[in-house]
Amino acid sequence: LLPFNPEFYFKSKLPITFDKGVKCDKILDFIQQTCYPEDIPVIQEWFGFCLFKRYFIKKAIILFGEKNTGKTVLLNILTKFIGEKNISGISLQKIASKDKFALASLKGRFANIYDDLSAEDLKDAGGFKIATGGGYITAEYKFGDSFQFMTFAKNIFATNRIPNVKDINDDAYYERWIPICFDNQIEKEDQDNFLFEKITTQEELSG
Repeated sequence: LLPFNPEFYFKSKLPITFDKGVKCDKILDFIQQTCYPEDIPVIQEWFGFCLFKRYFIKKAIILFGEKNTGKTVLLNILTKFIGEKNISGISLQKIASKDKFALASLKGRFANIYDDLSAEDLKDAGGFKIATGGGYITAEYKFGDSFQFMTFAKNIFATNRIPNVKDINDDAYYERWIPICFDNQIEKEDQDNFLFEKITTQEELSG
């Protein structure tokens, strides 16, 4: 870690303050109530992985389960942690089909976060494998030129039902997934409508 120096040129900034001594008890409490114990270290490591500007682990996460199980809250915490300007929101279907206009928004982003993913079947998996660290992506801005780049936007999705893949028998596709089950459903009368605000204070995010 180095002090700020105007000689360093950065195109992005994270909206958090690194403070070694701060804890995030409320965030940890939420994760412990929401996830299975074996999944907690994975989620914590994923938050750290998103800070790297390299996709050196060829994995994507998909959170699946019924509504009111905490999937959206977790994605919103990650969005707040990284910053809205540092994420994209492209569906798995558009990534897999190599939608060149949609893929352009991955450039320079730390994470691609998509909530409420459709269960629509995938017809191809090539675009997904490239977007999870497989090489250069070809994209295009509307009314602009096409270009190539290597993405470091880590992919995480949430869904009620994981999409099927049509006519694909490819271990390289399935091996890239980390599925995490969310099944601790909270009844409406027990839900805290201000939970997100309570667990995303500056101190909690620093922790």
